[in-house]
Amino acid sequence: MFERPARLILVNLDHEWQSVDEEYDLIFGTRSDRVEAQFNPEEFSLAIGAVYKNQAIPGMSHTLKQFGNTKDLSLKFELAWHVHAPLEASDHFPRFTIEERKRVEGFFLALPVPRGGDALMRNRPPQVLVVWPQCLTFQGVVTDIDLKYLRFNREGAPVQMTISVTMEEIRDLRYTSTDARQMGLMRAQRRG
Repeated sequence: MFERPARLILVNLDHEWQSVDEEYDLIFGTRSDRVEAQFNPEEFSLAIGAVYKNQAIPGMSHTLKQFGNTKDLSLKFELAWHVHAPLEASDHFPRFTIEERKRVEGFFLALPVPRGGDALMRNRPPQVLVVWPQCLTFQGVVTDIDLKYLRFNREGAPVQMTISVTMEEIRDLRYTSTDARQMGLMRAQRRG
């Protein structure tokens, strides 16, 4: 028997619990504050760069490059979902209903939007943790979400969608080239 492959998981780190009875996992949160991908991305991309300032010196034929800072690492990936009848579900091909599609849409559409309220932490979009076991760990904020609907059922409801996600890393510690070499794609880990 085949083992189900590890799937990419997104966790809203700023989720507010809906009730005290809500089951909570310290790693992956509650069902309402996380989404497990139906299918892993076919690819993802990471981008990082350096910011230089041009320093003009009178009498020189060119400008000098002065290092300013390192740009935040950005992550881009696309997830696909397909609605299927419950009879088609298995451990290798999870059940995905129209109700679940609506929950997934709501989760993603809420990521680039402030939660609101009086507290300062509520006046910014949430931080998100992306975990793809044995591949990627990334903590950041969502800068862009693009939902694309590809197929529709006879009633007109979408039955296939892709969600493109762009994120920028949030770091609370100084990050050096030594850290980049040691941590690689497991960037949400703390130095110790």
